[in-house]
Amino acid sequence: MNDMTNNNSNLFRYWGKATRGDAEWHPLLYHCADVAAVLQVLFERDARLLDRLHGLTPTFDRQRFEKLLLFFAFLHDLGKVAPAFQNMRRDIVKDAGGDPARRSREAHHTELGLELFEEAIRRALRGTHAVGSLDDLFDVLDPLASAAFGHHGRPCCSPNACDMPPLVREDAQAFFDEGLRLFPVDLAQLADEEAYLFRPVSWLFSGLLVLCDWMASGEGFPFIRDSMPLEDYLERHALPAAREAVTRSGVLCPEPHAAAGFGELLPHLPKGACPTPLQEFALREAARPHGQCLLIFEDVTGSGKTEAALLAAHGIMSRGDARGLYVGLPTMATANGMYARLNESYRALFEESPIGPASLMLAHGARSLHDDFLFSIGLERGRPSDGDQNDDESPDSGAFCTAWLADNRKKALLAPCGVGTLDQALLAVLPSRHQSLRLLGLGRNVLIVDEVHAYAPYTTRLLENLIAFQAGLGGSVILLSATLPLDVKQQLVTAFCEGAGITPPVLTNRPLPLATRVDAQDVEEHGLPSERSLKVAVKMTASREEAIARLLAVREAGGCAAFILNTVDRATETFDALARSVPPEDLILFHARFALGDRQAIEADVLSMFDKDSTREVRKGKILVATQVVEQSLDLDFDHLVTELAPMELVIQRAGRCQRHKRDWRPAGFEAPSVLVVGPQALPDAGPDWGKTELGTGLFVYPMPGVLWRTARLLETTGRLSMPEDARRLVEGAYALDDPDTPELLKSEDALQWIKTKGERSLADLNLLDFRQGYGTASANGVWHNDRLTPTRLGQPSVTLRLAIFEDGPLRLWGSHALDAKACALSEVSVLASRLMGLPDPEGVWKERLDALEAQLPDKGRWARLIPFERAGSDEWRCALPGWEGLRYSPGRGLGFQRKN
Repeated sequence: MNDMTNNNSNLFRYWGKATRGDAEWHPLLYHCADVAAVLQVLFERDARLLDRLHGLTPTFDRQRFEKLLLFFAFLHDLGKVAPAFQNMRRDIVKDAGGDPARRSREAHHTELGLELFEEAIRRALRGTHAVGSLDDLFDVLDPLASAAFGHHGRPCCSPNACDMPPLVREDAQAFFDEGLRLFPVDLAQLADEEAYLFRPVSWLFSGLLVLCDWMASGEGFPFIRDSMPLEDYLERHALPAAREAVTRSGVLCPEPHAAAGFGELLPHLPKGACPTPLQEFALREAARPHGQCLLIFEDVTGSGKTEAALLAAHGIMSRGDARGLYVGLPTMATANGMYARLNESYRALFEESPIGPASLMLAHGARSLHDDFLFSIGLERGRPSDGDQNDDESPDSGAFCTAWLADNRKKALLAPCGVGTLDQALLAVLPSRHQSLRLLGLGRNVLIVDEVHAYAPYTTRLLENLIAFQAGLGGSVILLSATLPLDVKQQLVTAFCEGAGITPPVLTNRPLPLATRVDAQDVEEHGLPSERSLKVAVKMTASREEAIARLLAVREAGGCAAFILNTVDRATETFDALARSVPPEDLILFHARFALGDRQAIEADVLSMFDKDSTREVRKGKILVATQVVEQSLDLDFDHLVTELAPMELVIQRAGRCQRHKRDWRPAGFEAPSVLVVGPQALPDAGPDWGKTELGTGLFVYPMPGVLWRTARLLETTGRLSMPEDARRLVEGAYALDDPDTPELLKSEDALQWIKTKGERSLADLNLLDFRQGYGTASANGVWHNDRLTPTRLGQPSVTLRLAIFEDGPLRLWGSHALDAKACALSEVSVLASRLMGLPDPEGVWKERLDALEAQLPDKGRWARLIPFERAGSDEWRCALPGWEGLRYSPGRGLGFQRKN
């Protein structure tokens, strides 16, 4: 065995990681061995992970492939031998017996490592005739090198001709040779492989290197200064520490629950519940041949599509094609609702395991405010970390999440089971820092996207790319919708097929319920019997007064109702009109322009008043005025519904909240589901001002007047919504651009909007990563952003305001007297930047007060604009800044803007 203490003792004077404030440090050689050890343990503990990676390069020998990945894992921090890194801690260099060299340049150690790696290969093969061209070898290795040396979250480029001292270059070569000795790789033989063979693998390998580096940099890897052969260090220190770290991290996934039936897999359903036809279809997924697939489940709201997706995901996991699942939803509110549904049931999808329960992750920007999720962190085998536990709580049930996974939002998608916003998943295919870590988590899991129809063209194009990446990495996808237009469905299927390398099928326009399955062998469009129907009487009106009268009539009859409007301002105006007749305790306003703490409280009240289990007494006389925040995925039930006119698929979604559940009692006159739609009449000679009186600013939210006109006409002529049998006819009819009856002026407006749609999709293409190019060269514009700045949706520019209170003492945050990140988040609300145009910057004493408070906040005001408010009434606050008096806030009405007279 080669004894490094004799042959390469110089390498022990390079430090790899260190503590702040003292001279405790860990040799670079050992840290790189730690990272390789973590990767080796991941391969040992999760053979399917290596299977997935090798499946992307099936022609390459598996054993050679594993050694090659371990070799690059060892070399990932090669650039840290450079003075640019070492002299960041001159005290350590001196302690290690080295001579601090001058700091030659400011290039990052990842870039320096890539240059030293390329130089080391040239020197290693110098004088040999085994390789005809080094360029061929670099073409083969470049994707893996980009992944390994780009482990800080984005690709790096070699800085070229770095002027490092000759001794450092010699040590870098010795470091490289140690890697070859520890993990033997035949470099000359690699040059004969196909150029860019490893491009697909590089996406997952990049994420793996980030994961391994983060684990190996944790407290579980003690600092060891004693020099010893690397083989001894690996066996005695690195591998034992890696096994413990991997186990405690929560990234390992228990095996799927074997031989489990319908009731066992979905314990949250009532006892004795039977599967629907769609769920029966999903249950058969486990018996399918091995291989990835795309599933699309289309059925009416409330038909059990989510449960069908969980069953299908379990089937895909059971046959070895995935390890876990992630559910992506349109909003934080819908993600919270899905988290609550999975909380008590997700463990049934997995076997009990000695590594502990699977972690259930909540992935969105406000998860730190979700009490149930916070409670799940730090539980050890189901028990609270502080020892407190109610007697009626089972330690073997409920949500669990390891602290390691939860301590960084970028790790969220690594959990075996996750639910969150789709945006968190979309960041995996955008040039966002550490996107590869997200992609690693998604790639081994089943990706489930609910409400897939709910996204604008830009975000839909991002979703297509996400599906293509998932397919390219060998993963499976499940899409859910009640109102998915055929052209959008075809685009999503084509994206999957292109990623998987199969010929896209041409889909048919079959009626709902429908289960579509696409794999490498075939496409199956399976019509299903309908067990749930949505039959709602529809009436159109242009009168807002009639709408208010209808809401009051439901209230007088002892029922509850909702009015869904298209903008916050129109919702607030309607709320104020109703407030003249309805007492405050019976009237609720719900929209997106509340401080997050207030919005969460309102959301909880809405769910308790109108969910499946709400009682007649709780619901009696209640009226909810809301925007689109209630139209997706929230399980709400109203006796009657009023809505402003919107595109057909959204009207159907909103109507699904009318008498959603069977109840013993409905108010007199409203015994059957009915919806009143407020909007303009579909006049055959509609002109450019059509709908402005009835919908106002709502026309800017849904700017295709032809779609709205055809929706109004279909609703007028049909007089009811009969789902699922009418779903295709109504949705496709609303989007029939060639409809001969649509007024020409509205057709022209639609044509302009379609041009805009194409522009949005083209903009998405500019931002997207390209799977075919591999990690490192796939960003269309070459720019990688912080994930807070990477756009997953288009819209007018917005500003996050952080509300503060000035009253009886120093300035404090709206949401709490504390000054931590949670208090900041509870106090924040987003508004259009245009609303604040022309308002003066704070000066004088107000600037001093705001600066003083910002200096005490965790982000120092970096991510939000601090705005002070002072009391203007019992339940109203006005902005205290001079010139900003028109900005008002109320915990019951949200943020508003008073117009100047």
